[in-house]
Amino acid sequence: MADQKDIDLGSVLIIIPAYNEGYNIGQTICEIRQEIPKANICIVDDASEDKTVNISLEHNVDVLPLPTNLGYSSAIQTGLQYALQENYYYAVTFDADGQHDPRFISQVLSQLVHTVSDIVIGSRWKMRDSCDMSLARKIGILGLSKIVHLITGQKLTDTSSGFQAYSRLGMAALAGSQLPVRNPDADVVVSLARRGIIFSEVPVRMRPRTHGQGMNDGIVMMLRYGYHMFIGLLAQLIDPERKDNKCR
Repeated sequence: MADQKDIDLGSVLIIIPAYNEGYNIGQTICEIRQEIPKANICIVDDASEDKTVNISLEHNVDVLPLPTNLGYSSAIQTGLQYALQENYYYAVTFDADGQHDPRFISQVLSQLVHTVSDIVIGSRWKMRDSCDMSLARKIGILGLSKIVHLITGQKLTDTSSGFQAYSRLGMAALAGSQLPVRNPDADVVVSLARRGIIFSEVPVRMRPRTHGQGMNDGIVMMLRYGYHMFIGLLAQLIDPERKDNKCR
């Protein structure tokens, strides 16, 4: 594990988008603080209808409540905009549902701090047996990663991972992008990479969700997800204007 002494944790904000995660959010916050006692944590609540906000406030973290359910992408962008506004130098996006393992936060941050990366992705595919997932979903995620490599030249194995670390340039690039409502994925990686954003990955372990249901669980949602990814990547290929707006 990377040495936390190498990283100024006061300059890092951990952003947790949450929607109806009352069963999970308290444990997630506690686990992060067990691993990083001085962690700055911000919950972006996407108009939850359960006790997500109350439980978060009981754990003395910052809470940004969205006025209505805007979707995962808007929650991520809200958190990144807040990190920029509050002058955090780095940000980490982390799921509320318990699937992300906080023991790997130091690794993604260390990769960000010690390389030229703008965004570091915590990859499920760089570690054997890192997560339990259906064969169809594995094939889909790996297929998208291959397409991203062909288009951008950047070798990434897990463009769907929500476990990411950002420099200020990475934060600004994603916060200022037009994102799909559901979640930033391979199409967004392609868009940012073509604008000069540098990605890299580190291996992380993912865990099964203990309560609730994920955004893309079920056959219908997986097919819908695949369709939207296809349309998003096609848009990147046919729109030459997306190449010109460089981040650097």
